[in-house]
Amino acid sequence: MCSSDLALAEEVYDEMCFVEPDREKIVTLMWPALLQEDGICFVVRGRDKEIQGGILLRTAEPWFSSRKVLDEKLLFISKKYRNMRSGLRRAKLLCDAAKRKADELGIPLCIGVFCTHRTESKMRFYESQFGPSVGGAFLYGATSGDYKMMEA
Repeated sequence: MCSSDLALAEEVYDEMCFVEPDREKIVTLMWPALLQEDGICFVVRGRDKEIQGGILLRTAEPWFSSRKVLDEKLLFISKKYRNMRSGLRRAKLLCDAAKRKADELGIPLCIGVFCTHRTESKMRFYESQFGPSVGGAFLYGATSGDYKMMEA
């Protein structure tokens, strides 16, 4: 992993984590997807080969069934690549890749927003890609990025 990849990982933690991230647990979750065993990871790279964003998908069983679904764990575009047009284009490429993989596997894709930063705009984007939401998530007693303030 190069320094820019580590910087992207820190950017993900800063935006999404509301309690301290366990880096070992994250690697354990990611590794099978990177090996395309029980999941897959798609990334968007620039001409300079720098990773600009990615999506991590794992196959999983919902708590109420033994049937498999494709479960999105992360969809992230680096802040420096989120300008209006190209950031949306990058995110759309990742969403399209996830939908293709779900179609290829013949299983549902579960994807959503669990972040307190720019939530409404992210929800509008997801609705444009996947249709109306099927519920909502709520976070009581914390905000994305809070763990950094707790460390200080």
